[in-house]
Amino acid sequence: MMIKTGGSRSLGLPAPEARLRFETERQEIGGGPRRRLLMVDDEPAFELSFY
Repeated sequence: MMIKTGGSRSLGLPAPEARLRFETERQEIGGGPRRRLLMVDDEPAFELSFY
């Protein structure tokens, strides 16, 4: 079986215009692990698992 490939493509919008993004909380000095979050319109929507 042969698979045809093409050139790479960018999907979505430029970062400043996107409604969804992934973010990691800022860590305080000596703090524990940071949360990884899915953000919707700059608000936390879902907490992702630890690394």
